[in-house]
Amino acid sequence: MENYKSSLKLGRTIDYILNEASYCTKVKKYQNSHSVEFDHRGLPLKQDRVVFSHYPDFQLIKQVINNYTTLANTKSQPGNFFKKTPIERFEPSITLFINHQINWHTYHELGKHFLCEGQRYNHIPGAEQLNFKDVIANTMRDYGKHYSGREHCFNPWTFMPQTLDLTKTDQCEEFLEDLETNIQNPEIRWIMKKPRFFHSGRGVEVADQLKAQEIISSANCPWEELYIAQRYIKDPLLINNHKFDFRVYMFVASMDPLIVMYHDGFVRLSMSEFDPDSKDKSVHLTNLKVVQSSMKNQNLTQEQQDLLLQDQSWSYSQFEDFMVQEGLAQRGFVASLRNKMQTLMLHITRMNLKYFLRHPGVFELMGLDFIMDKNFNLWFLEANLSPQISGTSQQKRDLNTQLTKHMIDLEYALLYGADFDSLAKDTNFEFVYDERKKGLSKYHGLLTEDCL
Repeated sequence: MENYKSSLKLGRTIDYILNEASYCTKVKKYQNSHSVEFDHRGLPLKQDRVVFSHYPDFQLIKQVINNYTTLANTKSQPGNFFKKTPIERFEPSITLFINHQINWHTYHELGKHFLCEGQRYNHIPGAEQLNFKDVIANTMRDYGKHYSGREHCFNPWTFMPQTLDLTKTDQCEEFLEDLETNIQNPEIRWIMKKPRFFHSGRGVEVADQLKAQEIISSANCPWEELYIAQRYIKDPLLINNHKFDFRVYMFVASMDPLIVMYHDGFVRLSMSEFDPDSKDKSVHLTNLKVVQSSMKNQNLTQEQQDLLLQDQSWSYSQFEDFMVQEGLAQRGFVASLRNKMQTLMLHITRMNLKYFLRHPGVFELMGLDFIMDKNFNLWFLEANLSPQISGTSQQKRDLNTQLTKHMIDLEYALLYGADFDSLAKDTNFEFVYDERKKGLSKYHGLLTEDCL
């Protein structure tokens, strides 16, 4: 909690909301005088599902929140910023705070300005470390030392492509040595990334021969600018000659008790056919923003863009159908992939708990990205907080709508003591870790005793 309090920036008003030192007193008074009505599942009815959310109105997650709950503080919503908007105070009836900005809690203090007793909030202070690719790589490296001699349990560079932090002298020198040794090799061996505050394909460079020569001639170790170098998966499995990756969702439903869950996402195809020597990002990356930018450069009509976006995202069942039809796998292949992804989620949770604030009222939905090579090895690429919950195709809209509704339901189950486990069975969430259980049962078969 001390680390969190030292990060606070309370000197300015954001979101057109005035922080009130007495807010939690007002919340308690409101709750004592207000009777909540519940449905047959033990969840509050819509009028008592009061949510403060500053997601933009055009995003699907905000549309679901607006339809499925009662939106609080409507005058200060993003769509009203161009009108004369008065300063508002948080309504005492709020039960959930769901915001896009991952460090929103640094401008409003937990337990004082918001997140009072009887409220929940969708970001975990400290979890922003997962958004930093250099931190993840170094945490992976350190966590791997715990399993020295037990690499069958966890080896960082079989879970994640080898990643070097170029601001660290030894890792930087290792990178330069590899470039120099292989300078005559035309194959791309590394992808370089700015590890913080760059998303949607920005800050990514392909370290081809020309770039390697430039780095060798000008770089000293360590680098002053934050950069990582990550092994390029040169033999990716392709779908119709297009590179693809997996987006899955990791849901930390509660920090105290700790409950971590998995949810399917989508298989995302790159925009252009794969060429390992191409410098075009749309060949190597599947990010939606990269895809949309590539389409704009091609001067496609809106109808053509919509059709391409529908083809860009496959469900996991579509992917398994493709693998079976191509003779590459048998039924049940995706189930084995889920198990591998869930195992990595468990390790990611364990290695990063030191950063997370163990507050009973916080939760977090994260997007994790994986890629597969021709040998069916699954590689973790990165984690994203506040992942884009979009609806660029009807099946994507349907899945992400249910994802959002079920996430809200589960949080209200925890808030009001409804039957969380029964509700979870009616969703597509699967348990990864559950601190409410005892012994090995906490790990849901993902970790054996010798790997604790």
